[in-house]
Amino acid sequence: MFAFETVFADYRPSESTKISVLVCSPGDIIYTQFGHAAIRVCDTANKVDAVFDYGVFSIGNLLEFVGNFMTGNMDYLLATRSFRSTYREYDSEKRGITEYVLNITQEEKEKICEYLLWNLEPQNRVYLYNFFEDNCATRIYDLLNKQIPELQWNEEFETTTWRKLTFQYANPKSWTGFGIDLGIGYPADTVMSSQKMMFIPELLGKGIETATVGNKSLCLEKNEILQPEKKTSLPLHENATLQLWIAAFILFFVTIWEIRTKKRYICCDVLFLLFAGFFGGFIWFISFASIHSIVFPNFNTLWLTPFHIVFAIIWLVPKWRNYTKYYFIFSASMVILYFFTTLIAGQTIAVSSWPIMLIFILRAIGFTPLNKVLFK
Repeated sequence: MFAFETVFADYRPSESTKISVLVCSPGDIIYTQFGHAAIRVCDTANKVDAVFDYGVFSIGNLLEFVGNFMTGNMDYLLATRSFRSTYREYDSEKRGITEYVLNITQEEKEKICEYLLWNLEPQNRVYLYNFFEDNCATRIYDLLNKQIPELQWNEEFETTTWRKLTFQYANPKSWTGFGIDLGIGYPADTVMSSQKMMFIPELLGKGIETATVGNKSLCLEKNEILQPEKKTSLPLHENATLQLWIAAFILFFVTIWEIRTKKRYICCDVLFLLFAGFFGGFIWFISFASIHSIVFPNFNTLWLTPFHIVFAIIWLVPKWRNYTKYYFIFSASMVILYFFTTLIAGQTIAVSSWPIMLIFILRAIGFTPLNKVLFK
């Protein structure tokens, strides 16, 4: 069977055509961790079994790709391929595929196919991807609403926020989850509507199951085409929270030793500031350069800044250390300010950021009279 791009342009679905939504389970790579959704057109009479995929992109230059993805300046496109190749791909990745066959009229099938073919044309196929608001699932959600006038979504999901829903699919203790948790800001802690939640492919599938068209169900049948492989626990080398807490405990004892021996290990400060500055640059870049609606304002910018890198370099110059030591005190003060700001504003503190904040405070205490009180 052939993809639609190799079939005559004036294709019309036969009476036996089945149009369904495919929901694919999450994978291990960052851009697959939230699952995937696509449309399948199966027309045995015309020897067509095609999958229309709104999740196609080109990585090209890796740094450019990451930058574009973070800022929301990422072009995705609609492409089509055979269902057989789609099946092979997800089978090889040990990911599941659930099919929701749509209970729609012949006229609605024709309208959907006509729209997909129009959308597939070179001048129409590219769109500006937005993970939360314009992705593979929302494109299908919008298409169904547009082509099926009487469609009614009935699913009422449990009330949650953008952040909490995101971490039902990304582990907040992983390094990827840590980056996401830091990068999304205060708007991510606002409550979502059930319709907005269907940017997650799995929830789009659940929405289709309970949706109605007039007095009939939108979902004619649900087929488990592939079963996903069970996920394993988070490996130690990917557990950011555990690794950062280990680092915090090590620096806790290093700080006590420094106070008692009256010797400062400058290398510890430099490495820590470089680390914090890296994440600070990441957060500032996303907060001030991204078009994503839920990343700004982000109160993490108060205490994690790219200026930490500058002071890490300055810290290497002995004659400036008497002045730059106050930077640690200032940074610890910003951590405390951030803590109270989040309490008032309601932004969730990233679970893996607690040990980093503790390290800032510990290293600052070493420069204040408090060290004689706390670490006699």
